[in-house]
Amino acid sequence: MKLRLRPLHKPYCVPRVVVSNAMSNDSSDEINARDRDSPPSSKMVVAVTKGIKGANLKVVTGYKIPFKAKPPLVLPLLTSTRFQRPHLVKWTRYIDKMVVEHVLDFAPETFLTPKSDGSMHPIINLKRLNHLVWYKGQKKKKKKRRKFRDCKRHFTMLKRKQASLREVQSIIGSLNFARLLVPQGRLKFRCLLAHCNSLLQNYPERPYPLPFQSIGELKWWMLN
Repeated sequence: MKLRLRPLHKPYCVPRVVVSNAMSNDSSDEINARDRDSPPSSKMVVAVTKGIKGANLKVVTGYKIPFKAKPPLVLPLLTSTRFQRPHLVKWTRYIDKMVVEHVLDFAPETFLTPKSDGSMHPIINLKRLNHLVWYKGQKKKKKKRRKFRDCKRHFTMLKRKQASLREVQSIIGSLNFARLLVPQGRLKFRCLLAHCNSLLQNYPERPYPLPFQSIGELKWWMLN
């Protein structure tokens, strides 16, 4: 004998039990009417819960036929640590060794923080990330030295006291960054820029004499 439940559209109502038996001579409507009036037997309960296995059986614990009321759910308790990997001492030693040898630039530490719903969320400790990735003061010093080295390379035009448009544009491009770092650098930059604007209509590779104001600004940059 096989039992098959046919649920109705209305929730938590009495299900219709259809009994399929080749040896039975009664029609299915008569059997359903007779089974609806009679209380369910233990065999029917066993047949319904027979296909449920594992943790789902705990969830439906408390359901009874007929389903007249919503039973309390019994959720499984997952308190075991089977999802956590065991602590490996060997790999911890390898990581500590690489940190000492400065192989790892940044070794983050993961810790758990509580969320609003009560669960724990893993967060990576980014406390020293800015110190290892970007150091603003050191970047300024490197930029300052590089730009001044390029400026001194262009200061050879002081011996000739003449320069072409390309040379003037090149030194202005180097001083454009250096004037932001050196005090009063913006004031010692205007005459050279005005001389560059006056040479825009001339041939770019032909040298032209430098004005004395521009020569004075270049001497000031060499001293500072």
